[in-house]
Amino acid sequence: MSALAESRHSLCVTHLEKMLGKLSGHAQMNRKGKYRSGLTLIITVYLFLQGLGACNAFASCPDLSLMGLDQKQHNLCEYIGNGKWTIVNIWGPKCPACIKELPELVLFHDAHYTTDATVLGIALDFPSFGYAKIEEVTEVVESYLIDYPNLLADGGVSIHLGAHKLKGTPTNLVFNPNGELVFQHVGIITKDILKELIAQ
Repeated sequence: MSALAESRHSLCVTHLEKMLGKLSGHAQMNRKGKYRSGLTLIITVYLFLQGLGACNAFASCPDLSLMGLDQKQHNLCEYIGNGKWTIVNIWGPKCPACIKELPELVLFHDAHYTTDATVLGIALDFPSFGYAKIEEVTEVVESYLIDYPNLLADGGVSIHLGAHKLKGTPTNLVFNPNGELVFQHVGIITKDILKELIAQ
């Protein structure tokens, strides 16, 4: 088992132990009468499902592979849920607002990638939301000295990431260190806003 898997397993065990403690408390409080026994069963099932849900959240990431600028397939688990915040920037090389936002993302990534947060770009065509052309994406990446990874996709990628249907670009999805989507924003975002988000 990898260090990451062991960490996630430990978090799940701790959470379920807390759930079992709650269940024990409910069982002791509800030993009187059949009605309360029935209520205890309902609470037991509910809390158990909560525990399973928490473990699934820690143990999973979006199961999707996309092509990178190196023309190789990369699974999103390489980037999301690995102990750091991940900002997924869905953008287009022909999207004016996306281009305007890029310097903010570059500055944020450069300031945080060695410690607590990284940026992952997912490029698509604008305004069709079809697949981006790799040469167009590569040109922008090189021009703006972007050193965070960029993958290629179409507009359906936001659904695969657990977000809403793509409404516009840029769209930024913020995943916490456990790989849970906790924030989504359509429109330009700044490095200062991202810094505040990951500090909460």
